[in-house]
Amino acid sequence: MQQGDSVSVGAIVNDQLQLSHTGTAPTKFDIRIEHNSKEGLELFSKGEIQMEKNSGFTFVPNWNDFSTDTTMKILIDHGNNGTIDDSLKVKNDPTTSVHSYTKVIPSEFELFQNYPNPFNPLTMISYQLPVNNHVTLKVFDALGREVATLVNEIKEAGTYNVQFDGTKLSSGIYFYTLKAGNFATTKKLLLMK
Repeated sequence: MQQGDSVSVGAIVNDQLQLSHTGTAPTKFDIRIEHNSKEGLELFSKGEIQMEKNSGFTFVPNWNDFSTDTTMKILIDHGNNGTIDDSLKVKNDPTTSVHSYTKVIPSEFELFQNYPNPFNPLTMISYQLPVNNHVTLKVFDALGREVATLVNEIKEAGTYNVQFDGTKLSSGIYFYTLKAGNFATTKKLLLMK
């Protein structure tokens, strides 16, 4: 990593943690999540995470391994050299604990803004469905030409995340459209290389 680069852990969606690297060069990370429990120190570890410049990475710890009402510490090792360069503390709130996780069925269709935006070259697009439906999620260029089909299948009601890779596209403004039954909506995204 270089001065001015940053790493951040984003919101938890569908039990996934999203790590974003806003840097000028590729890098690698080790991530460890530690917390104290009745049985002693517990640990989730994900090593050798390769990240390109301005990219994201999503991972899913086994949340059942973590006790409720504890504070977890996320340790980040930039460069895989065994030195902890950054850490975050996360409170495992029993009101939102995954131990009592039940699938929440959304009450309405929704297409969320991609994250990160602007992006290079990866971004995450999330959407939710209140009922089972045939879904298409497509990306178009500024002239309305289709450049990618991300989803084209029947999906159950729920919330979904789809990663879009713009590696083969030029910098610019693009649009992504979600269609499910009679529902259709479009949002704008910006690819900056």
